[in-house]
Amino acid sequence: MQRSNIVGAVFPTIAYGFYAQLVNGFQRRMNEGGYMTFQLTVDFDNSDIYDSVRRLVERGAEALMIVGLVEDRRLVEYLKANNVPVICTYSVLKDDTFPSIGIDNFAATAQIVEYLVQLGHREFAMLSGPSKGNDRQQSRIRSFTETLLKNGVEINDRIYEDPHGYSVDFALRAFRSIRESQPEVTAIVCNSDAYAMAVAMEARRMGLRIPEDISITGFDDQDFAAIMDPPITTISFPSVAMGTMAADALLGALVSEQPIISRQLESRLVVRGSTGLAPKL
Repeated sequence: MQRSNIVGAVFPTIAYGFYAQLVNGFQRRMNEGGYMTFQLTVDFDNSDIYDSVRRLVERGAEALMIVGLVEDRRLVEYLKANNVPVICTYSVLKDDTFPSIGIDNFAATAQIVEYLVQLGHREFAMLSGPSKGNDRQQSRIRSFTETLLKNGVEINDRIYEDPHGYSVDFALRAFRSIRESQPEVTAIVCNSDAYAMAVAMEARRMGLRIPEDISITGFDDQDFAAIMDPPITTISFPSVAMGTMAADALLGALVSEQPIISRQLESRLVVRGSTGLAPKL
């Protein structure tokens, strides 16, 4: 059989640093194994990616790393019918369609919310990326809602969803809306560090003190999160290592016909200066 020695990396965007780190780790290890990586960005909705991913396979991709759950049933059936090795990343998935290497997004968000509740916060809002076809955001939204309800806190429709994905302009507009219509909110749970950075900058512009007046959290622990003023409390996990492990899994399948095994990676709450005790009213 002829081999192309090409694999595909299917991910939402190159505009957000986490994905670049993930794909860099993947591409570096595949290159060491003698494979070239074709990169394909498909935005955040994994429910309608059949045509673009099929073309990638038809152009020679022998295996695929795909960020997130594959919700496109046509694509699932095509990949299985053609015996294409697939590893999903970012989320560890209970869906057993394809193996996965990633974190538990529900548990990670629950860590954030529980911590803020322990600090005395009772008025919350969440800034979320697009949730359609996006298992990461779906899990975080569900965790936000369920963890607050478990702690006796009503959310009152305070989930703001970005229709496009990690836009700084969206975060600025959403935070302004929160301050105008719900000034009692003391904790902003941001589903990306980019949102958290934008909210923190806008809060400072408004004259708010962080964390005395408002607490802000991020997600992904991007490099800039630690050098913000104040530094951002966030969820950290090994993005580059995630890509490297995904590549190792595919190399094992391609070179040695080893089964691809799912693996859950640790995520941890990194507490920094952007969170503090809830202000006394």
